[in-house]
Amino acid sequence: MLEKYDDIIQDQLAQGIVERALKEPEGREFYLPHKTVIRETAESTKIRIVYDTSARANREAPSLNECLETGPPSQNKLWSVLIRNRFHPVALAGDLKQAFLQVRIREEDRDVMRFHWLKDLETKQVETLRLTRALFGLSTSPFLLGGVIDQHLQNLQHIFPNEVGEIRRSLYVDDLISGGETVTDTQHFKQNISVHLQRRKIRAAQMAFKCTLPGRANTFRRNENGRGTTHHTLRCKPELCQVPDGS
Repeated sequence: MLEKYDDIIQDQLAQGIVERALKEPEGREFYLPHKTVIRETAESTKIRIVYDTSARANREAPSLNECLETGPPSQNKLWSVLIRNRFHPVALAGDLKQAFLQVRIREEDRDVMRFHWLKDLETKQVETLRLTRALFGLSTSPFLLGGVIDQHLQNLQHIFPNEVGEIRRSLYVDDLISGGETVTDTQHFKQNISVHLQRRKIRAAQMAFKCTLPGRANTFRRNENGRGTTHHTLRCKPELCQVPDGS
């Protein structure tokens, strides 16, 4: 299990999701505990590393989530999306691949997402790493992800306004729950999304849209090379982020 855990960390280092903290932190810092979660029934990732952004250093100290401004709710109501989907004779389901991990955090804010791991499994030497992307469980992640998606949709609005409008009404966080009147209409909708995403240079995004239609299953995947340019700031609550010395 230790080797598999390390493989995930090393893969995240290679992808730029995690980086080595080579300098002393300037300003605020936070060290995240982490653990593995095993899901034997999962189709893809059976082992995941979960970072606890609600952990406290002690009873009086605030957690990282308590120190961050979450931003206003920007996602659709799940109930509305599900009910609306029931009016489509043919269903279309899609999701963004590793959605939160595609949102890059500004370099000056990354010291609040530090954690420790073994630099060498044999010597058990410990090093300090830090995350460069938004995390599942981080209180600000839904708002940051919503802003990134909204910007991409604005960029595509003039190309296919009808499809963008449908996506806006049918998206819940990173899940698309939509459909069409006929199989042909639904396939056309999916193909339009696929074609325009391929033509657009959407950086910092790896998207996977899965369309399930009667009698068939089609999958569209998009992998973008190059580093993303969309950076976001973790806005703190000043009254909570001042942790007493020695805590």
